[in-house]
Amino acid sequence: MLMQPARTLPLRTLWMAAIAGVTAFALWLLLPAGGGPSLPGAGDAELPPSLRVDGAVGSTSVDGAVTELRVPLALRGADPIRLTEDGRIHAVTAMAETASAAVPASYEVTWPAGDGDDYLEPGERALLTVALPAGSPVTDTNPAKLVIHPIDGPALTIENVLP
Repeated sequence: MLMQPARTLPLRTLWMAAIAGVTAFALWLLLPAGGGPSLPGAGDAELPPSLRVDGAVGSTSVDGAVTELRVPLALRGADPIRLTEDGRIHAVTAMAETASAAVPASYEVTWPAGDGDDYLEPGERALLTVALPAGSPVTDTNPAKLVIHPIDGPALTIENVLP
């Protein structure tokens, strides 16, 4: 009786097993030291303060392009945010499903309910008036968000300014 040669695993199977092992090891290295995956917002950490739209957004358009936005703002969180007119701002609008445009703008801040300083604090309201250039790609029909770069602190994003 002839001996049959030992069966070997196909090369493709060996490569797939090696890739799965390396991937599992890499994911294990990325786990936090606590032993398990952590969920965003879990633990005692408090979320950083942010801005929220506090009322209806007004806009002015010329030939279909938005040239001015009036955005009522309030604070989300407990720490004040400094809003001065010395920072930078740009509007981001969706041009297509995978493309967007960032449009530099200028802004001013008025305080319908505040204590007169440059800080938006809990209970205060600010009105952000944004001037966009004529012919900008921001229209009433495209969703838009504003990104403010204050003179101090991180960039602040105001989502859904134009639905």
